[in-house]
Amino acid sequence: MISKFLRLKLLILISIFQAGFAQDYDEYTLEDSVTVTAQKDGKVATYNTIAFKLPIPLRSTPASVSVVPQALLANQGGIVLGDALRNVSGVNCQTGNGVFDYFMIRGFNSLDNGLVMTDGTAEPEVMFYNMYNLERVEVLKGPSAFLYGGNPLSGTVNLVRKTPVFDNFLHLGGSYGQFNA
Repeated sequence: MISKFLRLKLLILISIFQAGFAQDYDEYTLEDSVTVTAQKDGKVATYNTIAFKLPIPLRSTPASVSVVPQALLANQGGIVLGDALRNVSGVNCQTGNGVFDYFMIRGFNSLDNGLVMTDGTAEPEVMFYNMYNLERVEVLKGPSAFLYGGNPLSGTVNLVRKTPVFDNFLHLGGSYGQFNA
């Protein structure tokens, strides 16, 4: 009985391999080489100022830091801080009663245990933080009492403003759609 099944399995295996060897061999020719060029679009942040109050590379930062650049905010149509923080892992964003930005970092809420800063200076309680004048949003997850005092147990959010431009410029944008209405 075992020998019949063994013979059947061997016959199936041999027939599978024979079908593979029966295919024709096509000669492959190399096409002309293709040159690809690209420009850096600035969507990936390489440094932060929130971890040590100095501009240091993200690779050298011994803390959990996330940076959301302005180019990403512009592509996603971000208007308020909650739109930027949706790109950061470990952060849950909500609008509290339709009146203020409310987010949780690592299980702690931003109202009791968080700190929001603008260019390294603590912000008072603000209903909504607008994104129209920001270069990037930096998020330091976890306690940061050694830098900013004992309150920010959940984390610290730093809103870094754009640098002034002394030339004339115009930026015009628009959108359309149903927006889940």
